[in-house]
Amino acid sequence: MSAPAALVRELDEGEHQAWDRTVDELGGRVHQATWWASPLEPYGVAYRVIGRFEEGRLTGGALVRILRAQMVPVTLVD
Repeated sequence: MSAPAALVRELDEGEHQAWDRTVDELGGRVHQATWWASPLEPYGVAYRVIGRFEEGRLTGGALVRILRAQMVPVTLVD
């Protein structure tokens, strides 16, 4: 008998509280919680939460922070 397939997808904002509870229940680090990441948005740090679901239940995932790097001006001199 094979294990049921897992579904991986981005969580919508309405699922973020469930994500934060899952992080706490699984002993995850505070840096994976949305309440930690959301205050950084005004400073240009965005985030997305990717969730793993089994039989419709959130069983894991990752919070990914997104930083936009500014282009660094470069001068080449020969």
